[in-house]
Amino acid sequence: MADSNGDNGRDTRGRFAKGNAGGPGNPAVRRLAEYRAAITAAVTPKDIGRIIKKLVKRALSGETMATRELLDRLIGRPQQASSYTAGGGLDFATLKTADDVSRASEQLAQAVSNGTISPDDAARVGLVLELSRKAIEMGQIAKEMRELRESITNGT
Repeated sequence: MADSNGDNGRDTRGRFAKGNAGGPGNPAVRRLAEYRAAITAAVTPKDIGRIIKKLVKRALSGETMATRELLDRLIGRPQQASSYTAGGGLDFATLKTADDVSRASEQLAQAVSNGTISPDDAARVGLVLELSRKAIEMGQIAKEMRELRESITNGT
């Protein structure tokens, strides 16, 4: 290994030696920091106040985009209404067989593709469908085991 004064700037254990400037860093991040510094230097609190007053005036005159921007900045963007509570239009009470779950999964995929339910909500509903499928399969296995025991017990 190179010593602390070697060509690669590392000590005998392979670590950066004391005084090593390190790599060039990320030039894009450095440029972005320079832009932010320039904006901060150029825009005063008074400028910000004038910009906000102009935005408020435009919102009060009925400009939808100005209103939306103002409210988004003040109280945050509204959360998208969730279709999860409706289960994407699926009736879970009708899920009696694995085929029912398969059909429901197809309906769920269709609901996502036509925009009836968001992909995030569909993922949650999909978890419920998967649990339903497992429960149905376990019920079927338990039933078959009971029937097998009965046939062994009865000798048939």
